[in-house]
Amino acid sequence: MRLLRGLAGRVLPCGCLLGVYETYDKQVVAYVDARGPSCEDRLHQMHALVPVVPSDTADLPVSPPRT
Repeated sequence: MRLLRGLAGRVLPCGCLLGVYETYDKQVVAYVDARGPSCEDRLHQMHALVPVVPSDTADLPVSPPRT
């Protein structure tokens, strides 16, 4: 999977940095870009895909489709 562009970044309550990206095939994915020093969630590993929930992308601007 190749990333086209970054859409957003969030600091999770556990201290991890989550990046939300658009892929070339128009999917929206979220990666753990940095792990928080006190995070105890075993799923929060560097560069791990995490499920995207609507609140992660709700306030992103909608761009027109590419032609």
